[in-house]
Amino acid sequence: MMKINGLAFFKRRYNVPKNSLNGVMTKYQFLQFINDETMFILNQHRYVACRCLRANYENLSLIIIKNYKKSYHQSSIINHQFKISFVRLCLILFFALSALLMLPKVSFGEPGELLTLLQKKGFLTRKEAGEIRKSESRNLKGTYEDGFHWDTGNRIGKIHIGGRVHADLELFQENHNQDTTFFVQRAWIYAVGKLYEHYFWKVQVDYGAGKIVPKDLLININYDRRFQLSIGQQREPFALEWRTSSRYIDFKERSFIAANIAPNRDIGAMLHGMFSQDTFGYQLGVFNGNGYNKAEDTNSDKDIAMRLWWEPFRDLHLAGAFTWGSLSKGLQDYKTSGSGTTVLAMDSTKVNGDGMDLLRLGAEFVYGIGPVRVSSEYMRAEYNDVALISTGIKNDFHIQGMYAHISWFLTGEEKRPKRGHFSRIKPLRNFNPKTWAPGAWELVAGYEWVDVDQDWFSKANLSGTTGMEVYKAGVNWYHNPMFRIMLDYVYQDFEDAIVAKKDGSWSDNEHMVWMRFALEF
Repeated sequence: MMKINGLAFFKRRYNVPKNSLNGVMTKYQFLQFINDETMFILNQHRYVACRCLRANYENLSLIIIKNYKKSYHQSSIINHQFKISFVRLCLILFFALSALLMLPKVSFGEPGELLTLLQKKGFLTRKEAGEIRKSESRNLKGTYEDGFHWDTGNRIGKIHIGGRVHADLELFQENHNQDTTFFVQRAWIYAVGKLYEHYFWKVQVDYGAGKIVPKDLLININYDRRFQLSIGQQREPFALEWRTSSRYIDFKERSFIAANIAPNRDIGAMLHGMFSQDTFGYQLGVFNGNGYNKAEDTNSDKDIAMRLWWEPFRDLHLAGAFTWGSLSKGLQDYKTSGSGTTVLAMDSTKVNGDGMDLLRLGAEFVYGIGPVRVSSEYMRAEYNDVALISTGIKNDFHIQGMYAHISWFLTGEEKRPKRGHFSRIKPLRNFNPKTWAPGAWELVAGYEWVDVDQDWFSKANLSGTTGMEVYKAGVNWYHNPMFRIMLDYVYQDFEDAIVAKKDGSWSDNEHMVWMRFALEF
């Protein structure tokens, strides 16, 4: 931007003699000066951010005009017969700024860089630059880095708006009770933000599967990383696969035990933090025990959940967790992910869960060597004081299981838990067919085992099966950090014939092929 700094500046730039008509400049010299300064901006400052010029246009224009008028009145540098009208100067500035905003080859820099440069060139005083910086601190600045972010720049407020869309295809073996179908498993929109550095909030809603369901609704207070408090509807601290977002799990669906034994979201408060340079963390929460999207608790009992994780070095993750409480929401059926086959039906006409207690236990292990990783979890649910309707006698029973996954990135990437969960994978080279960049390719294989308490199963005469094994294999193709395609094959083998077929028969196994197109924004 042009600023006329007085007589000395003009004399020095155009070699005007000291005693020549008090430094009077010809009309041609003055117009040449304006042209030179405009071309200087266009040609030398092409790297400066357009967004900064837009944000500062009014402030800089006012300062230029003010300084022009001040210089005009304080010096007799311009002969009165060659004075440029105020309107002409404004038009010149307008066209100069418009040309800058339309430059095709502009890369974005920080707004502060422009102010510093203008100050060094003598176009702005320190006070004027400071006033602009102060006004800029009150404006939200938008950026994109794995999502859309806005920041006030003064640590008062930040906001990130994003979401995910999971478009799925499920194919089942011939004569299976389920039909092959396309559907949208998830269409989530969320907003997260930070206020005054220490207050974090999150609102997340799912618009997929034909209905609107609120998910995370929470506030987190963080004055010390070691002692943070999270309040609201949130994930209970249990199980690595459950704590990991569906955006970053190995297969399209979570394991059977993570989907059934691990608790879902609940409403409550959780104290959590990290120590030793984020290598050790804890999560301790108190929850209603009713599940999510419940207006209030149905009793005075509360559930307690705790998880401890340790990552002494990048390639190793160890963790343990438990939850304990009165199961307010009652007994729930155990069903497989994807096909929805009922493994264990908690028939309310046969068992009564009122007043029972539930203890969950979990252990986690992850180890990696370069692009290869092995992850495994064990979970157990112990139900106490479950009454049989026929006899009134209370019994205890359990369900337990484990899974093991192995992953290998053919393109060399490494996937490890960080701060207690898995997060986004960034390909070494984003997919681009023009440059033969492959993206990231991951091969995955998995095994699951589930066991149901046979003694209690027979006493209660429940429908379902006493055990199952699952074999999985898949490939994940990450085009970039925000999009991947997943293809899985799943074979589930049950101890009993519980898979319904369209012809009315029953089978003790099922084959499925799953595909997902997962996009974040």
